[in-house]
Amino acid sequence: MAHMKRHELTAMLRDIHDQSGSGVLEVLGPAGLVQIHFRAGKVVHVVPPRGSEWQLGTLLVESGALSARRCAKLLRRRERAGKPLEFILIEHGVVTRDVLSKYLEVQLRETVVPLLLSDIQQAEFREDPPRVNDFVRAVTVPILLREAERRAKDLPILRRSGIVAETVFDKSDEAILALFGSPDHHDASNLSASERIAFYYVDGAMTVREIAFASCLGKYETVKALYKLKQQGYIHSVEGEQRRRPRRGHSFASVAVTVLFSLLLVGLGAGVILHGPLRLAQPTLLLETALDEKSSAVICAHRKQLRTAIDVFFALHGRYPETLMELGRRGFLDLEESARVALVFNYQPSSDGYYLGVRGQE
Repeated sequence: MAHMKRHELTAMLRDIHDQSGSGVLEVLGPAGLVQIHFRAGKVVHVVPPRGSEWQLGTLLVESGALSARRCAKLLRRRERAGKPLEFILIEHGVVTRDVLSKYLEVQLRETVVPLLLSDIQQAEFREDPPRVNDFVRAVTVPILLREAERRAKDLPILRRSGIVAETVFDKSDEAILALFGSPDHHDASNLSASERIAFYYVDGAMTVREIAFASCLGKYETVKALYKLKQQGYIHSVEGEQRRRPRRGHSFASVAVTVLFSLLLVGLGAGVILHGPLRLAQPTLLLETALDEKSSAVICAHRKQLRTAIDVFFALHGRYPETLMELGRRGFLDLEESARVALVFNYQPSSDGYYLGVRGQE
């Protein structure tokens, strides 16, 4: 079977776009058969090769959003109901529409763009009725072509960086303080959205591959963001024995300290109870929601918890913290949690109060 050059597939896509074509483009690539559905010249759905890591079920399991066992059950329900997996996921409350859309966007990007960077075996466009996925925004061909050009330019550098799927990175307390905590700290807003997300997930335990799935950045964006963070000295690679283990629950001693601290606050008339160093629930959803600039109950809950920590700080010290990082340095938040909060919230204290907003939503 004859191989097609990259520019030939690019030419086909441009023709479909220019003619506002509707139909299905079948491409036999290195990983198998890919179906790209077009409506009015835009990509509205993709079907990755069988067994691909970018199939929706696989992506959800690899990202930690869904267990393999539950995924298998939902796939069986999909077969019985005769509905796409997306509808089953929404019906059973597995993910929200916004999060599902995020997964589908990365699936589309990571299925189509690699085809534009490799020689393929064949491609055929049929004017069959396309499947339109209502959970993902239509993507234009020029956007995909620009993404392929960007990757083609960056890939040689990234390959030389030595960052591979199983590489593990960690961020030191010094790096966190340099970025968020010192008076002359770097402005975190100078980090790109991808770099902020990647920095959030770096924890000394997750591999690059795990971060790519959990963050929904995809492998290319993840490697590029980690490469930039490593160059700036914010993260460093770690080896086997240096890898952290998953965090465990609080010890008896920490619970006892929590109780004593809570009683102290009541005695001071603070009127609130702080359960040890504040740990925000569902920090992943917080970050995703904030970076997408979408308000939700998750943001409201986290802001409420953070305000509690700030108010307790005021009750004990008679002033508001100068930065959110000070909450971490003085034990009101985990230091790493403080860095995560600083990525998401914009905090500005004053003599008689403070402002706490979500970055990008002011």
